[in-house]
Amino acid sequence: MATVFTLPQMGQTMTEATILKWLKQEGDRIEGWEGIVEMMTDKVNIEVEPQVGGVLRKILAAEGDVILVGAPIAVIADADEDISGVLAGLGSGAAASAAPPAAQAVTATEAATLLSGNGETTTAGQPSAGQTSALIPDELPNVSPRAREAATEGGLPWRTLSLAGTGFEGMVVERDVLAFLQSNPSSPAARPTPLAAKIAAEQGLSLEGLSGSGVGGRIKADDVRRAGGRRAAPAIEAREIPLQGMRKVIAGRLAASYQQAVHVPLRVDVDMTAAGDLRRQLKPALEATGARLTYTDLIAAAVAQALVAYPQLNATLENDVVRIHPGVHLGIAVALDEGLTVPVVRDAHALRISELSLAIQEVAAQARAGSLPPDAYSGGTFTITNLGQFGVDSFDPIINPPQVAILGVGRIQERVVAVAGAATVRPMMTITVSFDHRALDGAPGARFLSYVKELLENPARLLL
Repeated sequence: MATVFTLPQMGQTMTEATILKWLKQEGDRIEGWEGIVEMMTDKVNIEVEPQVGGVLRKILAAEGDVILVGAPIAVIADADEDISGVLAGLGSGAAASAAPPAAQAVTATEAATLLSGNGETTTAGQPSAGQTSALIPDELPNVSPRAREAATEGGLPWRTLSLAGTGFEGMVVERDVLAFLQSNPSSPAARPTPLAAKIAAEQGLSLEGLSGSGVGGRIKADDVRRAGGRRAAPAIEAREIPLQGMRKVIAGRLAASYQQAVHVPLRVDVDMTAAGDLRRQLKPALEATGARLTYTDLIAAAVAQALVAYPQLNATLENDVVRIHPGVHLGIAVALDEGLTVPVVRDAHALRISELSLAIQEVAAQARAGSLPPDAYSGGTFTITNLGQFGVDSFDPIINPPQVAILGVGRIQERVVAVAGAATVRPMMTITVSFDHRALDGAPGARFLSYVKELLENPARLLL
């Protein structure tokens, strides 16, 4: 029994689809739920299954054709079944034609005749013969979506178009609109767009004789700009920046680190309420000494204490030897125009918070001024990098070799958190430690991170 396979509606808003590729050719056997054609709708590409078995006897729509929902696209039947009557009913005109398959249009009358004629033909994916009206849904517009878009761009009111359509059931399709606009230079398309008219008025330009680049020759804003001697858009030339100097050193060191070190990131959220309160309390007294207490200073103090408690992270890895250092030499990442630099605050664990604040302030200023000696960048045992000032919530920092760990600091942001079973808003900060799994395991890294969090949430201990 021959089956006319029509384009099913795959979504409530779907009205048409484009045939991308036939997965089966005429003469191929179709087994059950096998996809035979790939379609492109306005939302997705999908393989369509006819849900019937047999032989693909006739392809009625070519690749690239835009087909409306309900239109026939193929005939499936037994290998030796006579389908000449079916093809005649579809209006193909030649059952035995050797011409390549092409898209076929079928009228509602022909479709109804086909379905109700001898009772031996069905339509795959469509209602029975008693429901033939579902083949051509009444709610389909007489202008396709792409034709509407072309008409709108060309200045034609698509809702009142009276063009003779060449699409399925006389629908006006895109090619009809484009043909009309090209053959009617005096059509509304010749009018400028509102923006083009505004620019022309501002520049005192006449649009007479100006050729438009829009659909059907409509004058667009870029056409007016070009006519007025202005570029449609400023050209942006590509720049080539040699990888040299500091940038080359950074690239080499960090690429080697990322390729060789086994980076493992761990992160926690820290409630910075108490740290903020302590900073406000100490700030006036410290400013009298020249120190400007920042959150980075508090974080550095907490990290220095935590590294004393968990020295596995205060280490370097060179030549297959992990060296745990007795002193905390803290690297503070400083962003320069030329790249990232990491000056070192030596013996940070032995400094009071006011001294640590002054030391960080001094090395950062000298690094930006380019006045630090080379040895001020060497000998670091751990690094802190803070991107919170740029609005970054969290990130996974790359270890600064030969160190085995680095702390990445995100911004402080008010978030809703649960405190004592109730929702409240607190200033929260996410910190991330990246450590080299070759040098230590996850437990020491997790304990270190938890201790930093504990110190920042109870910052009075930083003063002891």
